[in-house]
Amino acid sequence: MLILLAVLGSAMLVCGGGVGALVFFAFQPGPQVAEHPPEEPPPPAPEPVPQPEPLTTKPITFEKRWTTPGGPPVKGAFLLLSDDGKRLFAQDGGGVRVFDANTGTQTARIAGTGVPPVGGELLPIGTERVMVTTPTYPFPVVFHVTGTQAGELLPRQMLPPPVPRSVTKFALSPDGRHAFVGSKNPSGGPPGSNMFRLFDTASAQTIGAGFWEPGSAKFTADGTRLFVAEPMGRCRWLKVPGGALDGGWQYPDARVPTPLLSMSADGGVILYAGAPVGLDRGRYVLDGKTGQVLRRLSFDLASGPSHVSADGRRLIEVRDGTAIVTDTRTGIELGREKVGADGENVAVRADGRAVAVRDPTDGELSVFTLKGDPPAASSPLPTPLSPVPDALPPNAFGGPFPQAGPFPQAGPFPMPPPTITPTPRPAPPPALKARWTAPADVGQLALRPEFAPTFTRDGAILLQHGGTTGLILAYDSADGTPLPGYAGHPGSESLGWVAPFADRVASSGKDGNVKVWMARTGAPASDLVFPQLSIPGKQTYASYKAVSPTGRYTAHGRQSPMSGTAGQFRVMDTTTGKDVIEGNWLASSGSGHISFTPDELRVFVVNGTGKAAWYKLPSGEKDLEWGGKGPQPTNSVASVSADGGRVVFYGKLTSSLETNVVDGRTGEIVRPLRAPYQPAVASLSPDGSLLAVPISELRDGVQWHVDVLEVASGKKLGRISPPREGGSDQPIPRFSPDGKSIAVTFRAARQIALYAPRPEPP
Repeated sequence: MLILLAVLGSAMLVCGGGVGALVFFAFQPGPQVAEHPPEEPPPPAPEPVPQPEPLTTKPITFEKRWTTPGGPPVKGAFLLLSDDGKRLFAQDGGGVRVFDANTGTQTARIAGTGVPPVGGELLPIGTERVMVTTPTYPFPVVFHVTGTQAGELLPRQMLPPPVPRSVTKFALSPDGRHAFVGSKNPSGGPPGSNMFRLFDTASAQTIGAGFWEPGSAKFTADGTRLFVAEPMGRCRWLKVPGGALDGGWQYPDARVPTPLLSMSADGGVILYAGAPVGLDRGRYVLDGKTGQVLRRLSFDLASGPSHVSADGRRLIEVRDGTAIVTDTRTGIELGREKVGADGENVAVRADGRAVAVRDPTDGELSVFTLKGDPPAASSPLPTPLSPVPDALPPNAFGGPFPQAGPFPQAGPFPMPPPTITPTPRPAPPPALKARWTAPADVGQLALRPEFAPTFTRDGAILLQHGGTTGLILAYDSADGTPLPGYAGHPGSESLGWVAPFADRVASSGKDGNVKVWMARTGAPASDLVFPQLSIPGKQTYASYKAVSPTGRYTAHGRQSPMSGTAGQFRVMDTTTGKDVIEGNWLASSGSGHISFTPDELRVFVVNGTGKAAWYKLPSGEKDLEWGGKGPQPTNSVASVSADGGRVVFYGKLTSSLETNVVDGRTGEIVRPLRAPYQPAVASLSPDGSLLAVPISELRDGVQWHVDVLEVASGKKLGRISPPREGGSDQPIPRFSPDGKSIAVTFRAARQIALYAPRPEPP
């Protein structure tokens, strides 16, 4: 027994054996007494907490069904039993083997583009398909797993993520009809500002959306509810389809990346990792309806039961190579079996009646079935460890998103009914009509300002980087007539850009090479010369290049590949071949910014140091500087007005990283840009008075739009909405040089269009 004594005014904590009884004795200063006061009788010993009697015979036994070779053991490879118990999926370092879970016969193998050799996640879609996801591939891929097509990739069966290359969580309903796709904003933001979406997998249409802090999500067995648990301690039930809040609670922020460990079929029992109200970090059994803590499983977040059976009656833990089954209510052990593996080499079927094991030494696969059931309740239920937490108000995260399509309403579910009538959403801004629309085969296109539609200096030609197609598309901006494009740069677009200057166009690809064409004809033109940097390593490492409006100045910045060594940027006057500005470049790949004013008398530099600076040209003298303290490698700029008076800046100007429209001369915030706006590719008008910014708001089955705002007042002047098939991904807007038009590229619909910034008379 451990006894902790404190001085007067503190408490003594006595932790007994068994279930850890807690007894508190308070000590208070007493009155003055005689030198030899009478002895006080000792306090009575605390009564022991009643504990359930262990069972003399274990009601659940393990039976090995089969054993078969499973390929070489690979650290980090996953193992998964499908919810229906018919298939076993085993990653083998080069793909995924599919086995009949009843016989051990291998029926297919999944491999190829989008299938990671190790890691990632595999999710069954119904009984005939599976979806494979990996952080290094921007879209999930879907395969057949039954019949003559087993192992074949389904063409074009991809669910687009909310923000490209930033998906952190997928979840699928057991019938495969609905999918949850949660993301993490690559440019940062306050907790809870990342986006998730709900999809209908048959049509890939969005049926709900909202914001979250990346954590865990799981559907109920009937697919009508989704439980979302976040590291900040917030737990929510959402209706499906629609995503409307249907109950939940708030625990203290415990910063546990994966709070939801497992859940019963109806969500009535939840295994949770975190710190419920008044309790330490650990693993707990929760009442899924109210959030009340029923039992503590472990103080160690990394150990303890990790699976609750579909009926909620049993918990399964694999520890030190042994599978242990306990009663959910009481913790009584019901059965155990030496299985020879644990961690990633063990998979449990949803109903808790089968366990698959991969031998970590030779990769051999085995499946055990669990026979028997927990006995009828004979022991008293333990007293809950916490009261029922306060429920979240139904409108805690905004009004419900309207449903899209003829989907059935959710069935009855034992959740507390809403007590607050949702507030109707305000009407959207006036719709802006397209002056013209043209096809744009942009391939896979990253969400960055460099890939926005770009006008030539006179505004006569509109250009669009083709992403992975390697093409540079060109259009007559007056009517959208396609013009001869440019061969561009094949392969990944991760470091590409398009820069019109004078009567020419320059573009770059991942290899860092810059090509130049005549803007009107597409004929090759003489090369541009960029500053040479004195940094070791490959020249394409996190490289940034820019060109002034006439091509007189070029700029080059690159992060150092050596840890602890600053990168470098230089600005060159091409008429003299001399560098006029030189400084450190700490910006990470995809960040940083260099742009020139139209008169080429100043250049604006954001280089990851936490500061933004203006330099005079051609002298190179620093003119103005503002920004936060300390290095900020993710500092970036979405847009700068022609005179530099307004800047859409991402950085830490206050206490957190965020995007704002700021005064380009002082850095003072002019217009904050918060969710549901997604300002990573926002565009300022040349005079800085208007802003075109993507917004996430489900309207008429379309999730993404572009709103045009007055910067000074925040008034919404109009909204650009893509066609229904183009609303599943963020569009990218860009103002014309005269500010009288906005070009928008709809990446999902593969279209480009031109709009007026305000409603035009009919």
